[in-house]
Amino acid sequence: MDQRNWWPRGWRGLALLVIGGVMAANLISPAIAHIGTPNHLWKQHIKPKADNRYVLQVAQQGQTLSGVLSVRYIPHTDNPFVLASGSFPVTLPAGTETPELVYVEGTSSGTCSGFGQAPSGVLCIYGFNTDNIASVGFSGGTGGIGDAFYRWGFSLDIGVTTPESPGWLIANWAYTVGTPPPLRVEPSETGRGSHQG
Repeated sequence: MDQRNWWPRGWRGLALLVIGGVMAANLISPAIAHIGTPNHLWKQHIKPKADNRYVLQVAQQGQTLSGVLSVRYIPHTDNPFVLASGSFPVTLPAGTETPELVYVEGTSSGTCSGFGQAPSGVLCIYGFNTDNIASVGFSGGTGGIGDAFYRWGFSLDIGVTTPESPGWLIANWAYTVGTPPPLRVEPSETGRGSHQG
């Protein structure tokens, strides 16, 4: 048997295997270094994408919420009004004050500048398709939970002009989350002051 036939399989094969291993380690190490720890994977790669995919649980200051509502009045009783309601897609922050309601017949007014827009703390109702509507205002009842009711949505009393005639309201609503009320500091009996929010 010739010695040269074994030689490429011997130390040359081993040398090629070592060189290939060194090259592979040099190519793979930057990728492994970037992957890093599970904490790095979560904070840098997974969480930012997950945050963009899901709806926030609480609205943020300055965020504008918008939707559509429609209601039809059918003459039926001596009470010439109908109820309509809207739900916010996310809950308003705790401490948010009751919105100011501005009803606009049409698509804009001085306070409410157009569909999907509202000044901070104002609920704009844009009645763009109406018939026999006299007034729009907040409903009196809040289910016993007071101003906190407005964190989830709103209920409207819609009055009609002529009780004997049918009517309807098709509207866009918009609300921009305002700043929470400022922290009040009131003097206490000891003279040091107490915080109320």
